[in-house]
Amino acid sequence: MPSTNNVRRIFLTRSKLSLRFIENLEEIQPLLKLHKFEIVDSANMKVAHQIQLFSECEYLISVHGAGLTNIIFRQGNPLSILEIVHPSAYIPFHYIMLAHIYGYRYNVMLGENGKLKHEGGFRVNPVNFQQMIEALVGI
Repeated sequence: MPSTNNVRRIFLTRSKLSLRFIENLEEIQPLLKLHKFEIVDSANMKVAHQIQLFSECEYLISVHGAGLTNIIFRQGNPLSILEIVHPSAYIPFHYIMLAHIYGYRYNVMLGENGKLKHEGGFRVNPVNFQQMIEALVGI
């Protein structure tokens, strides 16, 4: 259900076949629905569709990954980003820097160890996630 007026809210997910994925996605989906986020996986999207999607996105929540490079298509318009990274002592800085270059609001959330850690899985704490969403959209 796309929004209008360039204020789409996108949750960029990753398949369980990827290197990083949220194990408890079904647990946080109601929070995304409550806050009107569309759940999208750009892995198999045509480039033209990705350009349109991200040019219309004002709020983006994303699992860390290459799909985040699509934020360049929002250039010149406001964008607020929440990047979710897998549990690690190292927080990747790639998209922090890109967000800074384009003047986007940026925040990061660290995931928690999951049962499928060796397969790339991690969990998102729903209570913390709710608070991060509210901060992102200004509630």
